Amino acid sequence: MTYKNLLSCEENNTTPLNLVTNLPKPVISKLNTTSETLRLATHTYIAGFVAKKLNRNLFKDCKNCLLKICSNTLTDDHEIILAREYQKTRHSLKYPTTNFKILVHDIILYISVHLPSECHCPGIRKLLISNIINKYDFSVLHCPDHDESFETEIAECIVKLFINHWCTEINQILSGKRQITQEEQDPIKKLAHVWHSKH
Repeated sequence: MTYKNLLSCEENNTTPLNLVTNLPKPVISKLNTTSETLRLATHTYIAGFVAKKLNRNLFKDCKNCLLKICSNTLTDDHEIILAREYQKTRHSLKYPTTNFKILVHDIILYISVHLPSECHCPGIRKLLISNIINKYDFSVLHCPDHDESFETEIAECIVKLFINHWCTEINQILSGKRQITQEEQDPIKKLAHVWHSKH
């Protein structure tokens, strides 16, 4: 499976493939308090990255959108973002609101569960985007000026980011540049590890 297969919407594919697989869905493991805090902080950082990218490509400094996705009040969850600022006195990164942070966190967990077991499906990107839009409530973030493409843009940005990251991790495991932990639940990463061990 190539990046092109995974990231393209495959709208021109007139002959759908019937692929069968018995890959289990990974289970999101329960983490200890410290690890869970770190995971949430990391997802908050990703939400800030997504907010900045959406602002550049879609919102273009729309005040309504920025009020719904970006916070002026910093919390402990924003610590990683704050640590990554180039200048401590002038913020250039985006700090997500609680609602946006929770939405991005939930979408990331959804992709983590469904991508490994459904990566063989033609048009996986389009499938994940559609399922995310149907599963999650974006209404709290709606802006009258951007309602038409808002949900799709958010879902597409996160899905593309994570498909790219996931493929990179698989390739690193296949080439021996990355090891998996004993707790790894992703069946594709496990298979990649087995392949690397044998070759």
